[in-house]
Amino acid sequence: MSCSSSCNAVSPPAAYERALGEVLRGTSAPADILARAPANGAESVEWLLLRAGIAVAAKHRSAFAALRACLGAAARLASSPRELLHVAAGRSWLAGDAAGAARIYSDIARQHPTDLLAVRLAQSCHFFLGNTRALLEVTGNVLGNWTKDAPGYDCLLALHAFALEENGCYAAAEAAGREAAAMTPRFPVAVHAVAHALHAQGRAREALSWLEARAADWVGMGRLTAHLAWHWALLHVELGETGRALAIFDTAIAPRVGANAGDAADAAALLWRLHLLGVDAGRRWHAVAEACADHLDPGFWPYYDVHAAMAFALAGRVQSERKLTQAIETCAAGGVPAAAVAREVTTPLLAGIKAFVVENYKGAAAYLARVGGRLANMGGSREQREVIVSTARAAAFASGNNQQTRRRLPVFEPAATCS
Repeated sequence: MSCSSSCNAVSPPAAYERALGEVLRGTSAPADILARAPANGAESVEWLLLRAGIAVAAKHRSAFAALRACLGAAARLASSPRELLHVAAGRSWLAGDAAGAARIYSDIARQHPTDLLAVRLAQSCHFFLGNTRALLEVTGNVLGNWTKDAPGYDCLLALHAFALEENGCYAAAEAAGREAAAMTPRFPVAVHAVAHALHAQGRAREALSWLEARAADWVGMGRLTAHLAWHWALLHVELGETGRALAIFDTAIAPRVGANAGDAADAAALLWRLHLLGVDAGRRWHAVAEACADHLDPGFWPYYDVHAAMAFALAGRVQSERKLTQAIETCAAGGVPAAAVAREVTTPLLAGIKAFVVENYKGAAAYLARVGGRLANMGGSREQREVIVSTARAAAFASGNNQQTRRRLPVFEPAATCS
């Protein structure tokens, strides 16, 4: 985070700047970054806020204990309004108010345009909520305050590239992502943005070539390694090369499937797409289901719940599937902020997945149709949510009344539009 005139101290130590750069560029795993942090972040409130930010970006309640400790220490050391706002945003996240956290982080970014940690966390929270337009608003609001030679500009540009892609500005996203990747070698976040932009334009073969040519810039580089391998395999699926996709799963995705909830969800998403094409993944589903069960946190993020349901259903884990469904029903009946999403999005998605697996295709299509335009509230990217649209189409095709059913499919999400 470059220090603006409103910062209350001198620039943070070089070690902190390197750590923040690794977070923003995705070049190291969060655990590795934290392992190099000073004990308890005691020498700097900036370190404590970075630790807290990593916990927020984890998008999992398993990080709450670390987050709570960091925020408590940061609150005692904070001496500027900006730092106190970071603490407030983290506390909103802890309280289950993701929308409040997104709003505060976005406010910090507007008030302090060089606070890249706030930019990154604002986008993270909006991504969690499925607020696609807000992703672009966050970076668009601050970009004009930067010059291309400013330290960290490459990071901002990569974040902006992904936001452009999610909002349908595909050519601009590709250009921004390529520029960021050219500025800094070994930059997985930039590589990821370009891959998204190429795929979204229907240029799957070019996206595949891009990932393979830039392999040294992302393979083994940190938190995006398995996710970019997922993109790599998914492109092969789209090109009809399902055997190659399974090979990538076995060598690059399966070994990391238990690392975190995100990697487990990616694994489930790939195998489910292959299932839709009639490809039998065999016992691969068992390891994926085990990983999903290990990281299960029902009702916290629908994106994870939905992918866990896929894994449980196709691995035959009836008890796990039942417990997940019951937990979501309990969440839906409660008064927590996530109750409406659990009720209107997660519940019908889980029912649709279960119906699809038992070949009740008419029922699956009906359940999935209930989600309609609220699919974005599942969270994740458009490409990640596309698996639900594909499932609905497959259910419609298999229901025996294809043309009529397909015409009745709802618009799950408005088309991405660049403006």
